[in-house]
Amino acid sequence: MRQLYLLVGRVVSPAAILGLKVFTRLTRRPRVRVLVTNERGGVLLVRGVLSDGRWTLPGGGVGRRETLTAAARRELHEETGIAVDEADLVFIRTLGRPEVPISFEAPLFRTHAKRSQLPAKLYSPKEIAAAGWFAQDKLPEPLSDIAVVAIKSL
Repeated sequence: MRQLYLLVGRVVSPAAILGLKVFTRLTRRPRVRVLVTNERGGVLLVRGVLSDGRWTLPGGGVGRRETLTAAARRELHEETGIAVDEADLVFIRTLGRPEVPISFEAPLFRTHAKRSQLPAKLYSPKEIAAAGWFAQDKLPEPLSDIAVVAIKSL
């Protein structure tokens, strides 16, 4: 089943990414990102099924009446299965142009989780193709621009 999601993702990805860009520009809603570190200093990265193949930080869209912190908490859990309290999410700053070539603002939050909190099996295989902890000196390639800039802030 996982292979089917990946195949569909590769076929649909360009149109889905374009649609997301158009939606984001029209609504002007931010897309939160969460920088998660663990007890060994590792960084949590994900690679989406509908993506360009780059590793990035967990995150996504903010609902109409949702706070940024609530969106960060929800997106982290939806994509990775890691549950944190809103109080454990610390706002760092908002990423955007010209620093990062994205068509939206990306409020960046930071939190900490234990390595064991990431399920061994993908929590959301329809959305996430891969997730894992990576040492800061052994990050996977290719990395998204958001991940590069966020990790530099550690």
